[in-house]
Amino acid sequence: MKYKELFIFRLSIACSLIFFGYTAFFYIQNSYLPPPFVFHKFDSFMDFYNVMHWAKQDGIYAEWGSVYPPLNFLIMQLLENLFNLVNIGSGSVELRQITGYKILYLILIFYISIGMAVKISCKKNNENDRFIYFFIIAIFSAPFLFAIERGNLIILCLPFLSIYAYSNSQLLKAMSLAFLINLKPYFIIVFIIDFFSKNKKNNDIILLSSFSLLILIISGLILDQEYYFLPINLLGFASVGSTLNPEDILALPISLLAFKYIQNDIYGYSIIRFLGHISMLAIYFLIFKSIIINKNNNQKEKYTLILSIIILTNFSVSTGGYGALYYICILPILYKEKLFFIFNVIILFILNGIWDLISIYNFKYEYMNVYLSNEYLNIPQSITLGTIIRPIANFMVLVLFYQNIKEASHVKNI
Repeated sequence: MKYKELFIFRLSIACSLIFFGYTAFFYIQNSYLPPPFVFHKFDSFMDFYNVMHWAKQDGIYAEWGSVYPPLNFLIMQLLENLFNLVNIGSGSVELRQITGYKILYLILIFYISIGMAVKISCKKNNENDRFIYFFIIAIFSAPFLFAIERGNLIILCLPFLSIYAYSNSQLLKAMSLAFLINLKPYFIIVFIIDFFSKNKKNNDIILLSSFSLLILIISGLILDQEYYFLPINLLGFASVGSTLNPEDILALPISLLAFKYIQNDIYGYSIIRFLGHISMLAIYFLIFKSIIINKNNNQKEKYTLILSIIILTNFSVSTGGYGALYYICILPILYKEKLFFIFNVIILFILNGIWDLISIYNFKYEYMNVYLSNEYLNIPQSITLGTIIRPIANFMVLVLFYQNIKEASHVKNI
């Protein structure tokens, strides 16, 4: 490893450890987690417990209007058995109270999942000697710690995304992507981009459609719920402004579109929202141009995957800040392909939490119960430097990759 590359790795790891240390120190001093962790401090792990609560309730899709495919609830039932819980209709808050320290089982599963994803990625790219660097960057990244604090199952997607990215078997790729779609439906975007970029044969569509529908139907029948309402619920979720509140969107944004949800009580509200709308046009234009260039240039298959992940994290706020974790699966590709500028932007500006140490604006205070410390405190909601840097850096990744494939296409045409 060259000295310059080794320096970047060490710099990123050092900054990540500083962020982790600061977070621990801040919690000891203040009894709550600082930004970028979510503003509502009573909601720790509630992405997990809200879904687990509904796993054995009626009306998952008709009453609650869930956008989670049935497979999520079957996984929850499995974890419920692992935790040795008796879910007899208690609310999600009560369920969290019953679970107590057993949430550590889930956290352990999360660490195993991200370790598997990094291991698969490094092994397939002949980067085993750098595994420890990638792994440390991953587990101390702000998006990973953010996802743990929320208890979000998105981390379980990572090993399957790595399998899809690096398997040579079309059958295994179709199975892993079908599994991903049945965890997070927006993964269909990955296949759509791959399809339009590579002139896929009908066999690929048949395989993916068959496995996806098979998993959906079987898991739906086992769950014994009205899963056929799922498409309607997903269409409703598309109007994300009515589903997510600005506080959630601004906790750890990775898309410039998040600025559209800036609240009225933030200074410069109108200008920032206007820039958010302009950014939407720029993002969609670059996405369209990138897909066209990638298709006409017949780029490497790995490049199409990189493009898919970049688009997935930029095109909407519904992916959430957790979506930055998908970059972990392609970091070894970027490194091997010598796309160092993009690689450095991701590990230093998107995954790194060092920028959240700098608070640039406090715009809301609210008294609330803090679950982790069991205290009642007046909590400020802050915009940190990371709130601004991550969406801009992620947009820059889109711009840089677009420029890369554009230049490659120009060279080929010459």
